[in-house]
Amino acid sequence: MAKKKKNRKKAAFKIPLAATAGILSPFISKAPSGGIIVDDLMRGDIAGALYNFKEKFSGVDADGNFRLDWVVNTYKPVIIGALISKFVGGRPLNLNRMLRNIPYVKI
Repeated sequence: MAKKKKNRKKAAFKIPLAATAGILSPFISKAPSGGIIVDDLMRGDIAGALYNFKEKFSGVDADGNFRLDWVVNTYKPVIIGALISKFVGGRPLNLNRMLRNIPYVKI
């Protein structure tokens, strides 16, 4: 019995859309203080962007109190994006197999 020839084709670079959207969403949504991190950076307000980043990702407000709802609202899209990428693009539905001919796109 002859051995099967291995496919040595280099895998193409693909961007996982669901995971990327989940990771980028905290940066383009409003922080609890009302600012948007990307808008502050585009205006050149580095201090405001760092303050909004600290509020959004650590969950600590200006008084030093920890706010669990801020943390949940920040990390919920990240977790949902990772789960969509895992289960919709992966084994159960395998949407990535249907989209394999489209360059640079992966769920």
